[in-house]
Amino acid sequence: MTPTAITTDRWCGLDVVRLQIGGAQVTVSHWGAHVLSWIPADGIERLYLSPKNPGDGVTPIRGGIPVIFPQWADQGPRTRHGFARRVLWQMAEQKQDPAFVFATWRLTPDALPASYRDEIPSGWWAEVTVMLSPDRLDVELAVGNDGSTPLSFTGGLHTYLATPELELSQLSGLYGLTYQDANAQWQAVKETAPELVVDRAVNRVYPAPTRALLWKSGKVATGIDQAGFANLVVWNPGEHHNLADLPADGFRRFLCVEAAQLTAPITLDPGAEWAGRQSLVALPSL
Repeated sequence: MTPTAITTDRWCGLDVVRLQIGGAQVTVSHWGAHVLSWIPADGIERLYLSPKNPGDGVTPIRGGIPVIFPQWADQGPRTRHGFARRVLWQMAEQKQDPAFVFATWRLTPDALPASYRDEIPSGWWAEVTVMLSPDRLDVELAVGNDGSTPLSFTGGLHTYLATPELELSQLSGLYGLTYQDANAQWQAVKETAPELVVDRAVNRVYPAPTRALLWKSGKVATGIDQAGFANLVVWNPGEHHNLADLPADGFRRFLCVEAAQLTAPITLDPGAEWAGRQSLVALPSL
């Protein structure tokens, strides 16, 4: 019987929860329902977290898996990348099982500062569920509309995959897809490389792949799959970035591979619900 545990801790002044099963663990901050770290049973950290995070309970966290809701980036009039990553969520449920351990965080309008409440109709709820098994991490964003008017939103999971050196890593599974290049006036480009190697700033919006992706970083391999989201975003700011919360060479240590709902908003009628998920699987060493 695989031992499991759910414990509390502190990180940069923020309260966090650690889920464990055997030798695998995932750490989640209540601030933003934000996954900070995922270490599967092989003991190798799979997520990048910037060492320059202030952890002040005001600034969004750089790295891990930020939750984006109710707006992706600046694609609308709401707060850039949404308010979900800027507020405290409440743990609503937790469970331990011999095969997995999970916890759910919930956000409702009454938990928002007044400055955010006018951005979205009342009567909604959002939940983030993090489920850990020895070699797999599933993160799900669910949204419901309990209000009396339709609710529209974009969002996603802004996952930072770790690597010792970006230019020596490859992402495969995107061949043949046509992406929109945000760094080239949203020009449509067909992906012709069997493996994507990033050696400059990149910001691409793909349609959701119909097959799982493979992230190879040295001898470490991670499978990536998603469901419910219409898009996949690949992003890295490149060496000329001006991000204050990222070290000058920090861009070399990650590639964001993000399950996203960006090109078309989700619209929920009263009483409707939606969910999107990203799954990460630790594969045997190459």
